[in-house]
Amino acid sequence: MFIPTIRAALLGASIAATAAPATAALVTVQFGGEVLRSLVGGVSVGDRIVGYYTFDSHAPDIVADPKIGIYEQSTVAAFRVGSFVFESRFPTAADGVSGGILVFDDQGGWDSFGVNTLDFSLSLMNPSGSAIVSDDLPLTPLNPADFSNTQFYFGQGGRIIGTVDTLVIGPPTLGVPLPSSLSLALAGLLALGALRRR
Repeated sequence: MFIPTIRAALLGASIAATAAPATAALVTVQFGGEVLRSLVGGVSVGDRIVGYYTFDSHAPDIVADPKIGIYEQSTVAAFRVGSFVFESRFPTAADGVSGGILVFDDQGGWDSFGVNTLDFSLSLMNPSGSAIVSDDLPLTPLNPADFSNTQFYFGQGGRIIGTVDTLVIGPPTLGVPLPSSLSLALAGLLALGALRRR
């Protein structure tokens, strides 16, 4: 009687442990940069790029090499350039793509960090091998100034290519500005108010 009760308790505990939802520690990093090339209507060279990516800081490194970190993710990333807004998701094994966040520590003398979604990517590269100290997921944002090459890349054939100059921890926001028609209407009302005072 005693042994079957222990077995039943262990079986119940293992089922409960397996069924318990895994907790994710989501981290959101906001990024900013500037457009260098655009094949998208309404997006011009020099326009500001703002966006974010969210990742699970508990995601496992799927590569055993201590200098290479590949972290598959299933969260979202988004960016805005002017009125052009785009949201994407990280690729998963189901997509036949490995990746999400890539961290290379001193590979061939280079350090590199990449955020790769199905539609766009951010990459930071440094030939000195001194910008990244391990292949762990960086839980605080990297400083783009520590990298000699930063790139934002969107779409097949590079529909938008830009730089990355800002990475900060923050909420997932795109900081959408007022639409131009609303701005014009507000300016008109302010002008009417100023004229009325005279």
